[in-house]
Amino acid sequence: KAIFNRAKEVGAPVVEEKVDWSVSNKSGNLCFKNARATMEFPLPALTGIHQICNAGIALAALFNLGKFTPSLDEIAFGLKNVEWPARLQRLTRGPLTKFVPDGWEVWLDGGHNGAAGKCIAGHIDDSWRDSPVHLIFGMMRSKRVNEFLNPLMLRAQSVHTVAIVDEENSYTALELVRLSGGYARPATSVKNAVANIVADNNKPGRILICGSLYLAGKVLAENT
Repeated sequence: KAIFNRAKEVGAPVVEEKVDWSVSNKSGNLCFKNARATMEFPLPALTGIHQICNAGIALAALFNLGKFTPSLDEIAFGLKNVEWPARLQRLTRGPLTKFVPDGWEVWLDGGHNGAAGKCIAGHIDDSWRDSPVHLIFGMMRSKRVNEFLNPLMLRAQSVHTVAIVDEENSYTALELVRLSGGYARPATSVKNAVANIVADNNKPGRILICGSLYLAGKVLAENT
């Protein structure tokens, strides 16, 4: 409502989803429709069904750039090659991956609010039902822990908490255990949490490190 009101005040056009454009997954392609045409592109390279909606928003913006709109081939290239670190990013090399045996996967996501929790939960339901999911999360005190965590709790086989190193405004691992209702286990570091998860589980699974862009940045920096 605020966006529509502000657009009216300044005389800016509004290009609205399901009114002016729509996007969907059509047999493994991204189908984008607007008033001018129906177009098919490759699905975005980013993991997660929510990225189809994100790609649709990007396309809606591109097709309203007038003479600056890229060609269809350039758009297809962008979708196939897009990268977004710490957004359901699989870690395939580095020290953390050496802690896990064959068959395990390590993933990283910087989402830190209720919407992010729901998106990750949706991806688990859609694509990760074949293997147990184990969470490692840390969060800043400015975030609402339960809004992020609640959609994920029933979908995670285990939850470990960590403090974000060198961040004064980070929750401690023990505080996050308390806020989770005592369901989680504290760990002294991400590496310690990974090692504990592997030691406690015979069946390979997916380890998702999540809850904060600060945490994600440190994981990426340390895992080079």
